[in-house]
Amino acid sequence: MFTENMDTEKMLSLIESADIYEYGVFKESFTAKLNEYKNSGKAKTIIAAIDNVDTDEMLLEVLYKNSKEVICGMKAVANILSISEMVIYLPEGKDDLVKIVENAAKELNTEILIKTGIVDVREYREAFITHVETMTAVNDVLEGKKADKALIQIKEVFGDDTKLSEIKELEYGKAISDIFDTSKVSIKAVEIGYKLYDKSILQQPVTKETVLGTGVITLYDKSCCMVHISKDLSLKMREHSCGKCTFCREGFIQLDMRHGEIVSKKGELDSIGIMKDIGKAMNFSCECSVGTYGANDIVDILDKFENEYISHIKKKDCPEGVCKAFTNIYIDPDKCIGCTKCIKACPIDCIEGKEGYIHMIEDMDCTKCEECIKVCPQNAVVITKKRTPSIPNRLTRVGRFKQY
Repeated sequence: MFTENMDTEKMLSLIESADIYEYGVFKESFTAKLNEYKNSGKAKTIIAAIDNVDTDEMLLEVLYKNSKEVICGMKAVANILSISEMVIYLPEGKDDLVKIVENAAKELNTEILIKTGIVDVREYREAFITHVETMTAVNDVLEGKKADKALIQIKEVFGDDTKLSEIKELEYGKAISDIFDTSKVSIKAVEIGYKLYDKSILQQPVTKETVLGTGVITLYDKSCCMVHISKDLSLKMREHSCGKCTFCREGFIQLDMRHGEIVSKKGELDSIGIMKDIGKAMNFSCECSVGTYGANDIVDILDKFENEYISHIKKKDCPEGVCKAFTNIYIDPDKCIGCTKCIKACPIDCIEGKEGYIHMIEDMDCTKCEECIKVCPQNAVVITKKRTPSIPNRLTRVGRFKQY
């Protein structure tokens, strides 16, 4: 670890020469930020955390592996700013990580307060808030190492399926495609942190100024419905929000509700413009990154994939066949053997029939959970975007149904 007795001006000089940038969504020159707080003397506390908006929590890996380095980086900044109180914020439910950080602080003979949940910017309005990854970079520079790499993880999304890569280091100046083979993926969109791009971003060199956000690079395959993706994002951020900020709380409620209407065939065209306005208002009205950045990706999807929203609303069609409200499900009377397996598997009891008779799905009640599809030995349960063909409307013995 760096020498704690190092002169603060020497530390500032090393940090400046390394050209460190703050990690996460609030990308800025760390030297400029440090000098601003040093000159004002307003900070009484230093807080290290991952971004409030980071629901993937990939960057917690930094604390799991480098707790001592993070704490030492905090101590260096605290010395430069003459700060006595140090706080680390961890997500809720990370009891194992709390123990790791506590043990690291004890070994370093350092007093540090550990809090869980979202960073309370109201309580710490004048605190020096920084990212755990940035603190690791500060420690590395003071130890004579180069802070020239970023942590990256690729998430590939295929419809409803997700595949995560291992966490890797990417040297600044290289492109994401240099360390991940993305040629085999038919990409519709790329999400870096909480910003949406087209696939050309993968070939562009990553610099210290690049806003990597959470460090997670999400590749959306062409099979993805971007309206469905946006619906999931709005729900995830609604659940993640602390609810104390009115714009954040009410904004995500509205975004989630209107997306829910659209994917349920109840959407209206006016919702597109309203959701864009809500997202943009949240960006400058909310107090922490959950609201200011959490809606960014949703607004990007609304802008870049407005045609998919229009298709859902006007044409009553999900182009990728992902949104289940836009599909029909039925039992093929020519394949059904009347085994009752689908009846027993249905969680809401919406399949009619008995042994030896062709089974029928009550479409009005069906949630399209597809449990019946999984258990049918004859592949007789069909889910389709097309119109349902002629099927029995009363109990009919297997093999007796005739289409007219």
